[in-house]
Amino acid sequence: MILARRRWRGGAWAMALILALTAPVAVGGGAAAEEGQPKVIEKRKRAETRFHTPPPNAIKIGPIQVALTAGGRTVAGKLQFSVVAVDEAARGKLQAGQDAIYGIVYPLAIKLYAAGRPDKSAIRAFKSDAKAQLNSRFGDAVEVVLLKMLY
Repeated sequence: MILARRRWRGGAWAMALILALTAPVAVGGGAAAEEGQPKVIEKRKRAETRFHTPPPNAIKIGPIQVALTAGGRTVAGKLQFSVVAVDEAARGKLQAGQDAIYGIVYPLAIKLYAAGRPDKSAIRAFKSDAKAQLNSRFGDAVEVVLLKMLY
């Protein structure tokens, strides 16, 4: 009944009390941040998190399209990858022999899709086989094979 007749003025005092109690916490939190290492949050662009740019010694190969019948099913795939050379001289060798690279990698791509959709172990085997065969053909010019697109 008292609240209905008069206006209650305790809200301003309650707000002042809350502010007075939280102010030392806010000041103390700022002092702790100054003493320790400042927390830096770096935001990366969406494109940086989804796609990785190849190194400067890389050569893009593909896309290579494969369509075959495996186990009574038609399997189609598309493969694009990059071959990273050891240095600039090796990159020049690989660039000049790009037709030979396609000749080496195309049978490996067919082997990759021969059992249907490739799994992780088949992809790893493809990369290691491609690196071994390219290194035997071009004299240890390939550092790593990076798979860019696999459908």
